[in-house]
Amino acid sequence: MSFHISIKPGTEYLMVKNNQSILEAAKEKQIALPHSCSNGKCAKCKCKVLSGSFEISNYSNKALTDQEKSNNIILTCKTYPLSDMVIQYDHLIDKSPSFKTIGRVISIERKTVDVIILKIKISFGERFLFKPGQYVDFLLKNGEKRSYSIANSPFIDQYLEFHIKHFFGGLFTDQLFGLTNIHLKEDDILRLEGPFGSFILQEKSKNPIIFLASGTGFAPIKSMMEYIIRENIFSQPIYLYWGARKLSDIYMNDLAKSWESLIVNFKYRPVLINEISESMVNIPEYVMKDFKDLSSFQIYACGSNIMIESAKRDFITKCRLPVNKFYSDAFIST
Repeated sequence: MSFHISIKPGTEYLMVKNNQSILEAAKEKQIALPHSCSNGKCAKCKCKVLSGSFEISNYSNKALTDQEKSNNIILTCKTYPLSDMVIQYDHLIDKSPSFKTIGRVISIERKTVDVIILKIKISFGERFLFKPGQYVDFLLKNGEKRSYSIANSPFIDQYLEFHIKHFFGGLFTDQLFGLTNIHLKEDDILRLEGPFGSFILQEKSKNPIIFLASGTGFAPIKSMMEYIIRENIFSQPIYLYWGARKLSDIYMNDLAKSWESLIVNFKYRPVLINEISESMVNIPEYVMKDFKDLSSFQIYACGSNIMIESAKRDFITKCRLPVNKFYSDAFIST
């Protein structure tokens, strides 16, 4: 049995099979519904149900509150239709196609104790088209997937670049960092699917931009910045706050500094987090010290979920940032 899911605004629709989530069906049809972690933790895949019945399970209460649930807000990654449905987003869904391909590892560069820059050459004759800020899924041999943001500009078509942080026990990162019997090495072949994600530049906006990154959340912002420099598309002020425990963890500090000489209105501020702190909530506090009123800004935040939640809450409630001017991509460790 399948259920018809209409997507508003617009005319897109999905056929969702029994025991299949809305997001899974969207990926099969190559419809780019907003999402990030696909595990019910990041809240990126929220939308509103206008009609129809469904069940939703195995999600974080931080991603979807009881009040939101009572107002028919869902997470598409954890929602399973029980009838035909109509769902609604605040904007038209991006129709950029995604596809599966294979790539060859061309370099593995250790930047810090727990960060590697991985570069992959896509199959000969293929060009991987993506928008700055998007990500791909690495398709692992056991059927699982791991998502990583693309760090290079779309204009560099010789390879895809990824900034990957090690998580102990991580199925993919343990292999990449040489902690299992199977070590990922140069010339190895990987299967990829993408691009995915709605964390992309709003190119028509003239609002000043603040980029906010923690750790390897710098990756998609690097892609955006390289695109901005190449295209010379923005004249408004641009600010980058990149946070880490210590300066050596800001693994491309010199590159970020160099952008100040390339863009007149660009300012870069590395943010060192207190070693005692257990989270990255300090990063948005630095922004609020510099800007009391964010009502005319647009924010792009990427990195730890707790940092993003803190930034969104405080920027909106304390600094008058419009809700629809906060764009984010939360990294969930797996």
